[in-house]
Amino acid sequence: MAKKIKIDIRYQPLIFDALAKDMTIFCMGGYGCGKTFVAAFIVLYRLLKNKNDHIICLRKNYSDTKKSQIDAILKCADMMGVRHLLKVTKSHPISITYKNNKITTAGTSDTQNFKSITDIKCIWFEEATQIDFNDWLVISTQLRTRSDENLLKLLTFNPIDEDSWINQKYMKPNNIEPKLDEYVAWNFEGQDFGVLRTNYEVNVNNLDDNTINYYKSLKTLSPRQYQIGVEGKWGTLSEDGIFKYEKILFNSAKNLDARNIIYVDVNLNEKGKGDYTSIVKVVADKVQQRYNIVDFRCFNCTDPADLIEAVLKMKDDRTSAIGYDSHFGQGANWKHHFQQYGQNKSIMMPPLTECRYSVNAWSMNAELLFNSGRISFPSNMEDSEEGKRAINQFISFTGIKKPKAKDDFPDSVICGIALAEEKLGKFYYGKTFYKFSQ
Repeated sequence: MAKKIKIDIRYQPLIFDALAKDMTIFCMGGYGCGKTFVAAFIVLYRLLKNKNDHIICLRKNYSDTKKSQIDAILKCADMMGVRHLLKVTKSHPISITYKNNKITTAGTSDTQNFKSITDIKCIWFEEATQIDFNDWLVISTQLRTRSDENLLKLLTFNPIDEDSWINQKYMKPNNIEPKLDEYVAWNFEGQDFGVLRTNYEVNVNNLDDNTINYYKSLKTLSPRQYQIGVEGKWGTLSEDGIFKYEKILFNSAKNLDARNIIYVDVNLNEKGKGDYTSIVKVVADKVQQRYNIVDFRCFNCTDPADLIEAVLKMKDDRTSAIGYDSHFGQGANWKHHFQQYGQNKSIMMPPLTECRYSVNAWSMNAELLFNSGRISFPSNMEDSEEGKRAINQFISFTGIKKPKAKDDFPDSVICGIALAEEKLGKFYYGKTFYKFSQ
């Protein structure tokens, strides 16, 4: 006998819109919230009720569609007692058909083959934050539908990347900050959107007590993991990061008499891939024997003058050096702009220190200092968007630079510490400390 499907009433507004409208719907949530099963129900309902419906299930990797989306759809069919009505084709690509309706599957690496997939009426993209915005534009363009028919775009994901294109392109510009269990709909540039954020509490009927108790325990054991992983709020979780959030030392004290350095990770390109310019001001604290990041920036910057003014605003009488990454042409160009800025303003500009530190090599040094409690950050750092972005980048850094990785802030911290050790003095990692240079 088929089991009765239990979908919480809080999903109703999302389900109603998904079955009736031409729109893009974001279904975001934490662990165990049941969003994949709800999406599977929507897709299966369309397959059984609509006429000539063509649905495509997408994942970044094609192989993942079987163990997530297809399995969820078939489980849903079993629970509804309709599995015997479906024809499942297990060859590539996996598909499910019912009468003239069809569910097909693809990975985003198959974008060249999308041109042959026509008359799509529904796209279900699982773990949509795993691709970038340009990939999504290609997918949206390649997957075609008839102009007189509705197209549903249903995106399910864990909001573990605050810099995700979903947040940056569609939610933040419209001041959309979904509250728990509150469905929000809006129109943006002539297109309809909707979002629902849920947590495990909407799915307790389908979870065992041990799982529920574990989720609850995270509120005390790991508040950040609870906030992002359980409550489904935007943020960053990274199991591979070398800088663990729980070990971050936030410290409001600023030793104004201590010497400091400023380090700049120059990035003045257009921000198509989410790159940022990062600046850190590092104070060497003799009393507490640590390096305090007392000021920082992590922001979009394409104007050299804006970057120069941000640096000069940080500089004070105790600044011993202003260093910058001179590995690439941007650094040399920025140095020229720095000097030209002084001439245009008729002011004496401070000297710049060219730095060519290896981030991969120096990351081990920073990791050792960090784990021994010798790097601290401003106590109010997470009160700003730049601060949240910086911390998210910091805890995601794996110790090795990777293409397309968002590592601007960890780069500046790691190289800023290297410059501080060079200019201000070095801590010994045993019981005795080197003195700071005077």
